[in-house]
Amino acid sequence: MSVLSLISCVSNLKSVALTVLELLALNPQISVLIGLDLSAAFDTVDHSLLLDRLHSEFAVTDTSLDWLRSYLVDRAQFVKME
Repeated sequence: MSVLSLISCVSNLKSVALTVLELLALNPQISVLIGLDLSAAFDTVDHSLLLDRLHSEFAVTDTSLDWLRSYLVDRAQFVKME
């Protein structure tokens, strides 16, 4: 894994998280659902490090952190050729 790919992924996640937090600060009664296909980005990052940073730096907790953990842990990819 290159340092640049880690920085890029973390920077993009930080940008999305900050935008969501700003929107929630303006209107705390809204619900937020973000659907992003970041599977390739997640595959280049140490998952435990990512989860730790989301928890410590962005205060992602409880259900949100559990949901992300379930997405990242024990993932497998395969290519089926016919």
